Amino acid sequence: MSVEEHKDSAAKGPFDVAVLVVSSSRTESSDESGKQIAGLLSGAGHRVVGPTVVDDDKGAIQDAVVGASADAVILTGGTGLTGRDVTPEAMRGMVTRQIPGFGELFRYLSFQKIGSAAMMTRASAGLVGNKLVFSIPGSPEAVQLALEALILLELPHLLSHIELGVQPQEVEEEPLVLDVADEEEEEEDSAPKLPPPSGGLGRLGRGSMSIQASELKEEVTPSATDDEEEDAIPDRGWKRAVYELQAEVIHEKREELPEPVEKLAPFLDVLYTSGEQAVLKLPSGRKYSLWGWPDLRRDGSKVIAVGWGDPLAEVIPLHRYPVKTGTCLEDPWGLLPTQDESVEEVCEAIVGRAPKDTTGVLFAIQGDAVWIQRGYTVFRWDGRREVNDGTPKQVLSSLTLHWSNR
Repeated sequence: MSVEEHKDSAAKGPFDVAVLVVSSSRTESSDESGKQIAGLLSGAGHRVVGPTVVDDDKGAIQDAVVGASADAVILTGGTGLTGRDVTPEAMRGMVTRQIPGFGELFRYLSFQKIGSAAMMTRASAGLVGNKLVFSIPGSPEAVQLALEALILLELPHLLSHIELGVQPQEVEEEPLVLDVADEEEEEEDSAPKLPPPSGGLGRLGRGSMSIQASELKEEVTPSATDDEEEDAIPDRGWKRAVYELQAEVIHEKREELPEPVEKLAPFLDVLYTSGEQAVLKLPSGRKYSLWGWPDLRRDGSKVIAVGWGDPLAEVIPLHRYPVKTGTCLEDPWGLLPTQDESVEEVCEAIVGRAPKDTTGVLFAIQGDAVWIQRGYTVFRWDGRREVNDGTPKQVLSSLTLHWSNR
């Protein structure tokens, strides 16, 4: 099919487009660029969400993009070279697929109007999950150029490509079953590491440190040591995590998502970019939906398990094994420390020190950070500073996006 034929066959909309104005000085009443974008979108028949003014802060920008319930997002402002221009940096950690041609064409068209100063703009476009995101300058001329010469012309075509790209792949191969034979336990010479409450998902943090508090210590259950089995299973990654959990991957099945997240659009946007789905079944009978990028076959795939559990869901990036990573539950059957474990001791084990404020409960952990929930806000602690990352749903969506890529 030719480009013209593909564009003709693409759905023409209307589409939902969120408009986010990046600025710490403007308000929704004083902003003009957002109103200009909204007018151009409405004139083309699309539905506009916003405009909404967002602080020129990377975390605030990321939260706004993840939380936007729309087919596409247009960020205006923050694409220059001053210290306050952080929109490209905010998007760099979120974009799952770049659309470099947009920035290239925008600078080329800008060069024809303003000359060599066009090199100073960092306009860009890409996918965040299956959400199309544009970052453009905030001047009226730049807004008009971006919308009329590029975005409005290609929006239906781009969205049709995205829709085609996120369909789950049907797999007809035999299910992969990783069973662990009963083995005699052997003593390990390495320093003891804290195992998870109900499985074998490795250690807390990237280093060799371990939690020493008696109330957090658990009996270590060594993994099987059969030479041939060890050779067949990688020493890290999602396949090794499945092996250590003595779990079974069932490819032909699908597991329902937990009710608190089954309608959480930003979270679903990330999951449905995966190339393959399956079910992970533990020996206890507990089941997880399994999502793989690009699939559930390769050793190096990014694989996330999503299971039921309060307060939202248990989300475990299995490919990060042997470093414990994922969300912490109120429930005792989760694969990671529960929410009521000692914030101070878990932080010391992962990042080397605890924050000044050790109140709250554990929300999520990974090798270099701990997320702590206090009320309706989740804070990220990396051992140096504490950052407000947003609401639990926003943080869950952001982390899932991050883990699907790394």
